[in-house]
Amino acid sequence: MNFKVQVVACLSDEQEPITEDIFSLNRGELTMQNLGLTLAESKEMLKTIQKKLIDRQIGQYAKTHVPVGLRKKGSYPVQLKTLFGDVRVDSPRFYLPQTQDETGAKTFSPLNDILNQHVTPERLYLETKWASLIPYQKTADLLKEVLPVNQKINATTIQQHLHSVVEEQEKQLAPEATFFNSCCQLEREALPLPDRPLVVGIDGGYVHHWHKKGCFEIITGKSMPDEKPAKCFGFVQDYDTKPRRRVFEVLRSQGLQANQSVEFFTDGALILYGWCTDAPVIDSLSKS
Repeated sequence: MNFKVQVVACLSDEQEPITEDIFSLNRGELTMQNLGLTLAESKEMLKTIQKKLIDRQIGQYAKTHVPVGLRKKGSYPVQLKTLFGDVRVDSPRFYLPQTQDETGAKTFSPLNDILNQHVTPERLYLETKWASLIPYQKTADLLKEVLPVNQKINATTIQQHLHSVVEEQEKQLAPEATFFNSCCQLEREALPLPDRPLVVGIDGGYVHHWHKKGCFEIITGKSMPDEKPAKCFGFVQDYDTKPRRRVFEVLRSQGLQANQSVEFFTDGALILYGWCTDAPVIDSLSKS
C-alpha cells in the first residue's frame, strides 16, 4: 500500500493552485510497527512541509514588495530556526538612492521588518515553557527527540533564547508604582461585586550563588483565584526592581478588580510579612 502526501498552494484567486508532492511511504502487511506514521517519518514530513510552506510565503511576499526604482544588489541567506527544522531563505537586497549622508544605510531588504528575529515565536514559546520546568540540556534533548530541530541545539542555545524572551518581557513590564488602583471612589462603586478574595501563598528561601560566595534570597508565590487557574510568580529579593508591579500584573491577569481584596498567606517571616502587607503594595490588599 502506497501513500502520498501533497501540498496545494493557492497563491491568489487569479492563479491556478500549485500542487507539490512532499512525502511518500509504502506499507506492507499491517503490524503494530508500521501502523500509521513512525516518529522518524513524522519528523521528516514536518520538516519538508515547513520548508515548502516558508519558501512559498517568502517568495510571494518578496514578489509583491519589490521596491520600485531600486537596483537589486543580490540576496543574502537567512537561517530561520523553527520548531520543524532550520530553514534557509534568501533575502533580496536593494541599493538605496544616494544621499548626502554618508553614514546612513546604503541598502535595503523588504524582509527585514518581517524577519527581525531568526527564531520563530512558536519555538521560543516551547523552549521557554520546557526550560522553566526541566534543565536546559534536557529541554534540548527532548526537542531533538520529538521534533525535527537542528541536532546541534544544546543547553547554551536554550539558555540564550530563554534570556532573550525574558528580556523582552521585562521591557513590556510597566514601571514600579506606589499605588496601583488609582480609580476614584465613584468608579469603585460602579464596579460589579467582586468574587471572593484572591488568595496568594508566598514564601522565601535562599539559593547558593555559584559565581559569588554566599547566597541570595528568592521569593516565590502562587495566586489561587476561586474559579480560575492558579498562577505562580517569583523574583530575587535584592535584584528585582519591580517586585510589586510583577505581582500586581499577575493578579490583574486573573481578574483583580479595584474593589477586590487579596489575602496573603506567609510563614510569618518579618521580611515576607513586611513585604506582602505593606500598604503601598496594592491599596486594596487585606492583611493576612
